[in-house]
Amino acid sequence: MDERKSKKLIKTAIIIGVLVILAGVLSFVAFSEGEISELAVYFYPMDGNSDGDSCIIKIGNVEILIDGGSTMSTGKVITKKMQECCSDKEWDYIIVTHPDYDHIAGFLNENGVWNFIETSDFTVKTLIDFDTSKDDTVSEVTREYFANLFSSKDEDGDGNESKLTGYGSYSKGRDKLVESKKIKNYYPASQCCWQSRDGVKKPKNGATNVFDLGLLNSAKLKILYNYYYDNVDSGENSRLTSESKNLLSVCCLVEYGDHSFLFTGDIMENSSDGKNQLDGETRLLSNNSGVIPQNVTVYKAAHHGSRTSSSQKFIDYIKPKHVVISGCAGGKKYHFPDVTVTDRFLQYTENIYITSKQNDDAKADYYGEVTFKTDGKKLTVTSTKETQDDGKTPKLITDTEWFKINRTFNVFTLYGDNNGESNCTLIKYGETEILIDCGMNRSGSQLGLINKVKKYCTDKTLEYVIVSTSQAESIGGLIGDSNYKGESLNNGLLDVLSIGTVIEFSSSNYDLSNPKKDAARALAQYQEKRQSAKSVISALEAIVQNEGVIKITDYFSIDILESAFYYDDLDKHNENDYSVCCLVTFREKKLLFMGDITNTAGAIDYLQKYNENIANVDYYRVPNYGGEESYNEKFLGFINPKFAVLDCMAGMKRGAYPGVEHVKAVERVTNGELYLTGQLINGQNTEVCGDITYTVKYALGETSIVISEGETKISETRWWENNAA
Repeated sequence: MDERKSKKLIKTAIIIGVLVILAGVLSFVAFSEGEISELAVYFYPMDGNSDGDSCIIKIGNVEILIDGGSTMSTGKVITKKMQECCSDKEWDYIIVTHPDYDHIAGFLNENGVWNFIETSDFTVKTLIDFDTSKDDTVSEVTREYFANLFSSKDEDGDGNESKLTGYGSYSKGRDKLVESKKIKNYYPASQCCWQSRDGVKKPKNGATNVFDLGLLNSAKLKILYNYYYDNVDSGENSRLTSESKNLLSVCCLVEYGDHSFLFTGDIMENSSDGKNQLDGETRLLSNNSGVIPQNVTVYKAAHHGSRTSSSQKFIDYIKPKHVVISGCAGGKKYHFPDVTVTDRFLQYTENIYITSKQNDDAKADYYGEVTFKTDGKKLTVTSTKETQDDGKTPKLITDTEWFKINRTFNVFTLYGDNNGESNCTLIKYGETEILIDCGMNRSGSQLGLINKVKKYCTDKTLEYVIVSTSQAESIGGLIGDSNYKGESLNNGLLDVLSIGTVIEFSSSNYDLSNPKKDAARALAQYQEKRQSAKSVISALEAIVQNEGVIKITDYFSIDILESAFYYDDLDKHNENDYSVCCLVTFREKKLLFMGDITNTAGAIDYLQKYNENIANVDYYRVPNYGGEESYNEKFLGFINPKFAVLDCMAGMKRGAYPGVEHVKAVERVTNGELYLTGQLINGQNTEVCGDITYTVKYALGETSIVISEGETKISETRWWENNAA
């Protein structure tokens, strides 16, 4: 072999060797990348019947915890998951968005994250939170605000010392861990965003707005600039209220490959009452132009889906493909998520996942734990509840039972089963029920109406009961059959359901020695049984205490209307004129109920004069079974109802109800949208519509009205043909 061939062979061998080594290196890298190439985001239900935020993100050996709500017992859930996720016992990032209790409670007391870090061999690499009192580049007023925020003596979070519950405990625990180096790096979000703030130099402690999460620099954590990090002393926000401190929320974005995950805490665009226009989301978009994607993969809904956040402008910009609402759907304290906000999400996706829901008085999983996993390209979503047939893929929210129930507002006119008068209306929205009267005249059993009401009250609770008059047609179903049969059956609604607030006629005006013995006995039993309710107030007391307005949610209320006869003695007037009258408002819909009021002494004239808000109502229950004494043409023109219900047996001889002229006037004003429950034919009680259901369905902000099956307008009935045609 000559020297030239020998060199060639050596060169070839070297090349082959290098290729083998390179292949091995590449295989190792590929194997390593395969081990850590998956990013997982875990959203899990909070402890307790409340809303709260907490989620964990894991990518290889990097872990991120965002928030720790909602109660102090939640700390056990969070620390358990931290131990499951973190094998090297160095937790990389903790982000605490803002100082609301439902975001920090899991850090507090012996079960909380701070105590776990202190007493275990875990450490935290980086903590980022909202406390700009630790940032000397912000204004003195801003630092003072946070210093005062953390001066609360309320260490147990019970609210006795200060509305700023738990903040003192949070900051003390944090500072202790920073001092002991168990938290290695601590940055206020304002420091991380120094580049976005005019005249601020790069901090020496290494704070930055972009953190590399690995995967060959393809995964990033970005701290977004929120104007209110360093401007709490700006304009009207110089003294932040308990609510508007949500504007301080630390906002961040996690990106990996084709996917992005957006977290904005409880940042607000509007006040909860809708009266004050804030600008948290507007400023967030303008200050992070080109950073926040216009097609976000996963959006953790701000403020648990409250109407204060996720504005139309913001959602139109981010166009989320998936939305997670961390909170308790149907919770009676805050009523999150708001249906109008859900409407905005539905314009872009039906992939909406709510972690928990309210069942009766207890919390239950809705979607439960929701997990997203991605390799940068493919995205998978699983949930522990509300799954499709495979047991892991979440259903679309529109296919879930809770969503279907809570997207409708129902008014049930429940029809009695005897040949006489009856009054019974049940309003139901989600798990909130309002009963307006329940009873029939003394000729029949009350059980039919009682059982109908019980069917709809799945939680065995009536939040509000409005009792228009003392007559059997108003109170019979509340006390049961015992008053008329002489038996003590204890089968009335006051016996079998839990009653919240009763709003009633002024019973002090009624004489229990009434010569109508049955009526006197019924009233006495009602007065005894109503004591089982949590509270009982007269219509007059409601007006004096709250100007008559009972606010159920921001968009759902009862307004007890002014009536001159609440102030008078009964013996001066017809007892019907003492009827409790109310306006129920649900969003833009107005529903008017007037009991058995008549105009014989001008009661209806007075109602119009002093209650301007009853003009142009959507729903009208015709008072006093349509009797002619309740007919007032001027009043009908004023309220101008779009839809009306006449709850009576048309054609009954007793009382000659309804009055033909009255009915014809209502039919004319409503353009034919007057519906009758029953009529008397050949001496027999015959259903026309029977139970009438008036339903408001919300679909992308629009409303439609649905009448129960067998709908028949009054102009199509036998009674109309015989009497009014």
